[in-house]
Amino acid sequence: MMMAWRLLVFGSLLILAMSCITQPQKVKHHTATSRIFPTSGTDEPTMSIAQVPPTPPRDKPTTLPDTLKLSTGRYYALVIGINRYQHIPRLKTAVNDARTVAKVLQNQYGFQVTELLDEKATRKNILRQLERLGNTLTENDHLLIYYAGHGYFDKKRQKAYWQPVEAEDYEYTWIIADRITSGIKANAARNILIVSDSCYSGTLTRGWTPTLKNNRQRYLQKMLETRSRLLIASGGDEPVSDSGGEGHSIFAKHFLKGLRNMEEQAFTAEELFKKYLQTQVQLNSHQTPKFQLFRNSDHEGGDFVFYKQ
Repeated sequence: MMMAWRLLVFGSLLILAMSCITQPQKVKHHTATSRIFPTSGTDEPTMSIAQVPPTPPRDKPTTLPDTLKLSTGRYYALVIGINRYQHIPRLKTAVNDARTVAKVLQNQYGFQVTELLDEKATRKNILRQLERLGNTLTENDHLLIYYAGHGYFDKKRQKAYWQPVEAEDYEYTWIIADRITSGIKANAARNILIVSDSCYSGTLTRGWTPTLKNNRQRYLQKMLETRSRLLIASGGDEPVSDSGGEGHSIFAKHFLKGLRNMEEQAFTAEELFKKYLQTQVQLNSHQTPKFQLFRNSDHEGGDFVFYKQ
């Protein structure tokens, strides 16, 4: 049984997953699109990394509006998108999704963005960038990881994988989600958000239902100050659409709409999810988006706060 998924955030941890394939350990032939998420590793990359020009360093830390006098630190994003797979079926919208997300994060939110697209999104390069971020970010930083590509979920072993551009029909060419989770735990960044428009193991996450405070300023401040490790996935275990979003996947279309149209200057990943993803994606597809925290990742109850520049 094969399933298609796709998955995407920084400072706070955010992930999105979109497609899954369920089969034995060896996958014969992919007939549906799928997408997953990786973590840092020790592999040395062999290819150069394509980067969006970084946002100029801020002389002074950004502060949230009105009376919220809290430094937000720096925001970083690793954006991965793969259409042109070398050995398994290609996708249609993943690269356009990734490029557009990277542009919005950089131009509207001041993120320093690194892109890995198509041939640059090798297993070694993905793991190298995750390791680099783990070694360089500090407790005042925020990290968002966005992934749009094939993913595989092995139901028998309860293991999930992201599939890099050179992925074959064998799991040793993939990136197991466990490595992503361990990398998240080791990363010093205060808030990490993974947005995965692909498949991601439900065994690595659990539901989270924080309560909003009456005082919004104090709530945002608390979310910023408190460590978080969160995931936004485009679906659970059901197949995920790679099209239907006017040049984007259904999930990416509504994620981008939320980033562009949220009325508040500062808002949390949970607020974006509830307003633009939870209902809208379900109404326009057979997917059920998930907003969860990572188990055993030192999540302390915070949230990823987006702040428009």
